[in-house]
Amino acid sequence: MVLTPGRAPRAASRRPGRVCGTLLLALAFAAGLAAQEPAPPAPPTDPKPVDNSDPAADPKPADKADPAADPKPGDPKVPDKAAPPAGLDPKQVADAADKGVEFLRASQNPNGSFGPGKGPGSGDGWQVGYTSLACITLIECGTPLTDPGLLRAAELVRANAAKLETTYEAALAILFLNRMNNPKRDDRIIQTLGARLIAGQSATGGWGYKVPKLDEIHGLPMPNSYTAGQPLAQLQGKQLVAHRPMFKFAQHGRSGQWMSGLLPWHHKLADDICIVRSMVTEQINHDPA
Repeated sequence: MVLTPGRAPRAASRRPGRVCGTLLLALAFAAGLAAQEPAPPAPPTDPKPVDNSDPAADPKPADKADPAADPKPGDPKVPDKAAPPAGLDPKQVADAADKGVEFLRASQNPNGSFGPGKGPGSGDGWQVGYTSLACITLIECGTPLTDPGLLRAAELVRANAAKLETTYEAALAILFLNRMNNPKRDDRIIQTLGARLIAGQSATGGWGYKVPKLDEIHGLPMPNSYTAGQPLAQLQGKQLVAHRPMFKFAQHGRSGQWMSGLLPWHHKLADDICIVRSMVTEQINHDPA
């Protein structure tokens, strides 16, 4: 069974732009976490003095607390957990987010990347991870998907998707490309990276730092996300497993065209020919395809 990506689910709606304030603060926190000194503990507050002159004023013991006195959800006196802290000026939050967006846009490299990295992975500076994280923040802050900076960044992530070997970069690339909402360009990449993430999950439910390559998925059970809704009448009762590509593919020419190892002469013509990739299918077995 050849692993053929299907359709990636899309978000039905987008969160308001001001949510980016939280993301930007999270980025700043993550970047400076290692350098921060632990904050001193807050001094304990004195409990409210109780007037013991009147026995009726004695507080009830904890084990005899009145359940009816506990605040209930929806009580106007109970603050909403999602509400911003009291006294936080929404305009200040919006202004801070705008400044963060301005900083990110000014920090983007001409090739669409963010940060000093030259490629994916620790050896090349986590270029795809930094770029994906910054672009997710820009999109959450309301940057339109037609923005030239986002389009350049998406092309860079697509070009490096096959080289990703770490869990963090693969996951961030999926999130970014999913938010770009370009299924014709990105569904295959998202599904392939998603299959590698699934294959990399440990028996205890967690992940390590590395995701397996496609060749390493060979022989593993097909994820349900690939088989759900597929016409599998001819395959009933059979164990469906993933199969590695039958032939090696590699990028060739300055344009980085992916070509099969069966076409060595075409490798030399990669920049001089037009490759049409309009014949696609989402079926996972041969007859319906």
